[in-house]
Amino acid sequence: MKGGWAWVETNSSSFTTNNAGANLGTTTGSSSRDGWTIGAGWEYGFTPNWSWKVEYNFIDLGSDTTVVTTNTGASLRRESDAELHLVKFGVNYRFDWGKAPVVAKY
Repeated sequence: MKGGWAWVETNSSSFTTNNAGANLGTTTGSSSRDGWTIGAGWEYGFTPNWSWKVEYNFIDLGSDTTVVTTNTGASLRRESDAELHLVKFGVNYRFDWGKAPVVAKY
């Protein structure tokens, strides 16, 4: 299990064209957002050095208003609510650099 703070910085641009493909307008914008994250995963070692894993993370960046400007100089407001669902699969290899394992003696 894990949880904590999440942060993202976005840069965006969009182009509006007519049916003939002529550019009617271009908008650009950027935003920094933060929120929270929670996740869980499972890892299985199938040899002493190899394992595979699966992990799920939910990230909530909340609602935000971004001001974008067009190529004509007009300013527009863009409302967004960002939630991310992230699933990761992986295979790990643990290198053995010849060091002896740590053993606790009582």
